[in-house]
Amino acid sequence: MNIHKLGCNWGSGKKDFYEFIRNKKFAIGVDKKRYSKGDLVVIFNGYKARAIVKIISAPQQVIKHPELENDFETYEIDFENWVEIYDAIWYELDEEESFDYETRTGIVQIRKSKIINTAIKLYKRKLQEKKMKEATQLLEYKKQIILQGPPGTGKTYTAQELAYQIIFNKPISQDPDKRKDDLKELGKSEYFELVQFHPSYTYEDFVRGISVETLDGQISYKTNNRVFGDLIEKATRNYEKSRKNTAELHQENLLEDDLQSYIDHVTDELEEMGKYPISDKAYIESIDEEAFLYTGEVWSHKFRFPFAEIIRMEESEVENRKDLKNREIFPGKVVQHATYFFNVLTKFREFRKQNTLEASAEVDRPEKVEEKKYVLIIDEINRANLPSVLGELIYALEYRGTPVDGMYEYKGSRSLTVPPNLYIIGTMNTADRSVGHIDYAIRRRFAFIDVLPKEEVITNADAKKLFKEVTSLFLNGTLASDFNSKDVQLGHSYFLADSKEELQNKFQYEVLPILNEYVNDGILLKKAEDKIKEIKEDVLRQN
Repeated sequence: MNIHKLGCNWGSGKKDFYEFIRNKKFAIGVDKKRYSKGDLVVIFNGYKARAIVKIISAPQQVIKHPELENDFETYEIDFENWVEIYDAIWYELDEEESFDYETRTGIVQIRKSKIINTAIKLYKRKLQEKKMKEATQLLEYKKQIILQGPPGTGKTYTAQELAYQIIFNKPISQDPDKRKDDLKELGKSEYFELVQFHPSYTYEDFVRGISVETLDGQISYKTNNRVFGDLIEKATRNYEKSRKNTAELHQENLLEDDLQSYIDHVTDELEEMGKYPISDKAYIESIDEEAFLYTGEVWSHKFRFPFAEIIRMEESEVENRKDLKNREIFPGKVVQHATYFFNVLTKFREFRKQNTLEASAEVDRPEKVEEKKYVLIIDEINRANLPSVLGELIYALEYRGTPVDGMYEYKGSRSLTVPPNLYIIGTMNTADRSVGHIDYAIRRRFAFIDVLPKEEVITNADAKKLFKEVTSLFLNGTLASDFNSKDVQLGHSYFLADSKEELQNKFQYEVLPILNEYVNDGILLKKAEDKIKEIKEDVLRQN
């Protein structure tokens, strides 16, 4: 690959044709200074770089494109058989990316190593930005994607870049130190979670599960959200609030504040009286983080009245016990205990009447809530039994916003709804034979993106040579016929080393064990052993 310079003004007083070739997405050349397919051309206006383009076609004489003749005349470019055009992929440079290069006008091959390195670095950055933009657009459209590829290609690394882009609406920094800060910011964000799957991972670990609690010597079972259930709840709350105007948010805040005041009031009653009556036979006897716990004079069990149901009943303007029983939005337990639930609602309403004016004065008018994007990264997604772990969410992932019944009741409801502002990024090692666990029902709900080895990111000459030698094991008849090289070839991260010592350590303790395992598993044929031995001896003798 050669690097060329193309100036957009051929002679004193002639028109600048940069905008013209940018809109046409081609580069101009001449027969005595031809580009080759794969070459890079830095497009300059004067001494300032404006774009970097990659040549993707053979030269085409401009006279064979008569539709361009008028344009060439307008911009005073020779329309002769020695002038050629090349199809190209364009990457425009931002102002801060542009650089100066003082040389004569026209077309020259760049020889200065500093300019060559700058151009290549910028090209790689723009190429990566393009790939990230395409992946981000796909994630925005599909809502859940899986980054797949062999080991060592940076799938988790790429997933974090995507998550940062989605959450903060800007690319992650390419500066190593700033990048670390960006990743720390991502890790601390309330809109982000990362979990790694493994063979024993279950629905109860991922969505919702039951924990055992002991209260006053009595064992109780409580449903808790796990990482995904918790993220669903947070994203849903944000999504619903973002759809409300400030007046609606104000009323919602008043209701929540009044409920908290009521909970404090009931707490005071319990401390003073030991119980809070809700009928002639039933009473609230204690409170946990999410509900009133009530029982009766002759009852042997406690029952939970989630605070969330009070909010829902008040917002639904439930009029009486019968109205409550006829509302389909309420779970079975609320319907079965409608008398007690409505009694508590009535007491709450009476409390609000006495306190609402005072509370209204204390609650500030809220600002409009901005919709946020939440991202869950599932590392090694294929290592768990996905149908078992996801359960009913396999359906909910495809039909966003549609409630499905979960396995466990939480806050008085079994319903689970995956909101539109929740995104999932999975990573999958294609060399792992457990990929068979991803069945067709799950595959069609995810978009798959290949993340493959990239030789161009390896800058150390010895490391690049070793990468090519190891890669040859997967291309020259030593790979078993039932495997695809792109699924098992070792990625570039195993070869990112700054010294021979580091490279030797990476090879001996990371690369070599994988290669030997590939031979044992039949991925690499037995005849690969001699080649592996040669590579090993060559690496270890370099001191």
